[in-house]
Amino acid sequence: MKNLNNIIKRSNLTPLERVTMLVHNGEHRQKTGKDMLSEAELNTLTQGWAARLGQANEYNKYLEIAKLENSMRIDATMFSYRAELSLVRHQRLLSYCLTEPERMKKLINDDIMDGLEEEECLRFALAHTYLEYGSVLHLFTFFNLPREIREDLALLDDSVAYSNQYLGDEVQLYEMFNARKVNNEDKDTLVDIIFSRIYYEGINKMRGEGTERDAFILGGYFAEFPLSEAIYKTARDLGIKCKNRDEEEILDDIESYAKEKAVTMEHLIKESLRSWLDDGLFTKQFAPIFMNGGFDTVNGITRKNHKKLFEIWYAELEKSKRYFNTLFRMQKLKREEAEITVLGETKTVEKLTGESLYTCQEDLEFVREYKKQVYMILPFSNLALFIEKHTKPIQKYTTLCQFRKLGKRASDTFDANFTEEYDKLIESYREEMTLLNHELAKLTDVATEHLSAKAEEDFRCAIQIWNGSFRFDLREADDKADIIEKYERDFRKVM
Repeated sequence: MKNLNNIIKRSNLTPLERVTMLVHNGEHRQKTGKDMLSEAELNTLTQGWAARLGQANEYNKYLEIAKLENSMRIDATMFSYRAELSLVRHQRLLSYCLTEPERMKKLINDDIMDGLEEEECLRFALAHTYLEYGSVLHLFTFFNLPREIREDLALLDDSVAYSNQYLGDEVQLYEMFNARKVNNEDKDTLVDIIFSRIYYEGINKMRGEGTERDAFILGGYFAEFPLSEAIYKTARDLGIKCKNRDEEEILDDIESYAKEKAVTMEHLIKESLRSWLDDGLFTKQFAPIFMNGGFDTVNGITRKNHKKLFEIWYAELEKSKRYFNTLFRMQKLKREEAEITVLGETKTVEKLTGESLYTCQEDLEFVREYKKQVYMILPFSNLALFIEKHTKPIQKYTTLCQFRKLGKRASDTFDANFTEEYDKLIESYREEMTLLNHELAKLTDVATEHLSAKAEEDFRCAIQIWNGSFRFDLREADDKADIIEKYERDFRKVM
């Protein structure tokens, strides 16, 4: 903003300059309780001038814009207060239910749930739940195998009856290493996958702080490869002593080395893994099971050798994929890609949609299990639906953002900063929404516990709740309160 004292000394002030100074004076008075301009200066800007032809209309137009923005700011503040009050009330409702989960079932028949139709409740539950396709495919394949093969596979890794990670890793190595030369792109992919199993940057994002070292979590395997070996190999390559020392101490030394060389730990570990892949990792060392003709495992001796077991598994997996592709092609099931957040990091998964699972008429175990689970979860999803209908978080957030956009237009006209007040309203609403989402996350935990404790059977395919919670992610959408349309019309008339 230009210096007001220099502007006001001029006798040929434009109508815009006059109203701009009045606006800035009003902003100053609101923040400090005192006028920035003297009474004489205010008189000069308002009544102490003779408007020439057309100036009076222009002056009144700008004055109307300023008055309109001031009125809108008051309405936005009241809108924000009511929106936040609604969130607080529903936080209390959630807290009441969470202290005794059985209350949720009683609420379904309570007057508080008036307006929720049975079909609407089911649609909401189906839209917010799914089965992960990779897990379904794995379990469908596993339980189609003969019992003795399943028992042998369980000796290779005791998680195969419920997790697709171990055999999924083995399949990935097979499709890279079998019958063709592994290229540089394959090697880079493997390095990235292995590193992602030991380093979780999202943990620091969740904490709001932390060093690169803090994001490492060691343990587990990639196929036959113990992930901790990546740390030991890096240390040996750097000349760091490893004997009689645990991984945490070695990580500390790698961190010190990285700081000294002004590089990242990620760079050092990935460089070591990449070199190892060129020097026999997964071919000479920690070879995958499709290269292994042995029978021994840490859990016992398999009936068939490991290579044969993998061949049987891979053939059955390909058969399962063809079957599922037929279901997708005939639109008996629907598969979609979706992004979910795990440990603060976003990853893409393939899901079987709740709607397609519910309408599927095929005689499939996972379809039957999904339908049972979705009805068990209804009391919890109904409560989330009730909150969504009565708080309308996306609409309220969109409306506040639209208030800000209109305020920005007025700000630009007068070289002012009206948006600061709207930003405060938006941030305050976000904070209340964060608290409500925290309670909704607890609701999700209770729903998951309910499925485990009350189910009459152990479900092979556990129902997944969208993004891990019945949370509301604030974003701008098309739906907005009617008051925005009113102010949009009013601003169009004067701007």
